Amino acid sequence: MKVAIYCRVSTDDKGQDPKVQLYRCRDYCEYNNHQVIAELIDEGISGDTYYYDRPQGKELDELIRKKKIDGIICFAMDRFSRQNPMKVLPMINHLKDVGVKFISITEPVFNMEGELSEPMRYFFTWFNNYFLKQHKRKVKAGIEKAQKYGTKSGKPIGRQRKVNYDTIIGYYQNGMNLSQISKKMDISKSSVWNAIHQFKKRS
Repeated sequence: MKVAIYCRVSTDDKGQDPKVQLYRCRDYCEYNNHQVIAELIDEGISGDTYYYDRPQGKELDELIRKKKIDGIICFAMDRFSRQNPMKVLPMINHLKDVGVKFISITEPVFNMEGELSEPMRYFFTWFNNYFLKQHKRKVKAGIEKAQKYGTKSGKPIGRQRKVNYDTIIGYYQNGMNLSQISKKMDISKSSVWNAIHQFKKRS
């Protein structure tokens, strides 16, 4: 089966490395003799957005529309979407209707067929969305507290600065490795790896 591997981490997934998801998905594909057509990684993207509204999700959607893949491989459903079941399940059913199978390598319930599959998927999807809402409440409460009382570190509140991909590629072309670029720019190695990966794909 021709498949695309899709991975995602959000700005709230502190310390998560998308390569962990990627390697596990690669192993799954190798074990099941799936042909990997594309490896797509979205970083700093919330699971509360439609996949086709994300940078790499748009590439995934194009592969689906052009019928270049028969399946989507994800580490878990919440990497694909953390929206409520009324949005997620129609997406999964639409993929099935156009001949694309969604596979979660850690949640067999999303891969099963039969009468119980639909309610089980609803149950798991509901929990993903519930925990996302709970997390958002905690983040909002933390920000409000920090704005009122100030942060212990004295650092400003807000999202991390935007990664300058052109600078990363410039350092890379001048012979610097991933660790050197990460240290030089004070950004995560996964951000550097993603920029280099996308550059190689376009080259």
